[in-house]
Amino acid sequence: MIVQMRPLFSEGYILRQEMLAALSDQAFSLGELMVTGFGDGFLTGCLLSTTKEIIQMGPGAILFGGKLCLLTESLSIAYYPTDTLCICKLRFSEEYQSNTCVYREVDMILTGSDTPNNNELEVCRFKLQPGAQLRYKYDDFEDRSTEYDTLNTICAPFSAHIGNSLAPDLLRVYARELLETNPSDSLDKEFCLQALSTHIALPKEVLVAYIRLRT
Repeated sequence: MIVQMRPLFSEGYILRQEMLAALSDQAFSLGELMVTGFGDGFLTGCLLSTTKEIIQMGPGAILFGGKLCLLTESLSIAYYPTDTLCICKLRFSEEYQSNTCVYREVDMILTGSDTPNNNELEVCRFKLQPGAQLRYKYDDFEDRSTEYDTLNTICAPFSAHIGNSLAPDLLRVYARELLETNPSDSLDKEFCLQALSTHIALPKEVLVAYIRLRT
């Protein structure tokens, strides 16, 4: 069984089918194998920012329907003050197939409904008051759940082993602030170090176990 095949693109050689197949395996199959058993959600990147008029999400990787989706360009959507709950979501199309490719499209939408849909992933939520600007930078961990005029990403699903979980940067902020208090409990220390040492989301079962043991 061949376990490694790296195509060599040399001058004067004909581009063959097995070379293209090997390139496809490297580009797509390897990535999906690395997240086998992970739930749908954000994997990396997809950083949020705002201006006076738009919410913007940067390039990144998302697992959706068990398939790896790469955002190579930023997505954006206009927003305006409503003083009511607004939820920003990604809405995915069904997979389409042409003669040469299988592809899926995605759009960013704003809705007032937090009802889960199979073809959507929540990005963030907010309540914006007239005359205010939507913030995407936070003062501290507690500021992440400020009700008005602030992007709240707590409900956004991040892909993790066996399901999805909270955003890694959210847990890192919690860990840094807790470590600054010099906690005496060894469980706190272990959890904080684990949260700071990984760039992917901690599995939900780790968070549930920590909360249960800590309380």
